[in-house]
Amino acid sequence: MPEYQLDHRKDKTTYKTVPPAVFLYSECVIGAIGLSAREVMEDWGETGPIRPEHLREAQRRYKKEELQRGQGVQIPSGYKRRMFNR
Repeated sequence: MPEYQLDHRKDKTTYKTVPPAVFLYSECVIGAIGLSAREVMEDWGETGPIRPEHLREAQRRYKKEELQRGQGVQIPSGYKRRMFNR
């Protein structure tokens, strides 16, 4: 088998394994933020559906927790990236 065909096959196996890994990671992060949003609602004494302000606060807490553990991404000063826009 020619060498270029072998390289092409290696690339396909990588493409097959990356999407499930990204999906599982994103599912865990979204689940953690959803649970945190419910905790925010309990802290604020509110009931009902999760609203955008609950998600924003949950995301802020999640980000703060990750930075304290040293696993979060440091955002340069002067630049604020928003997950949810108002």
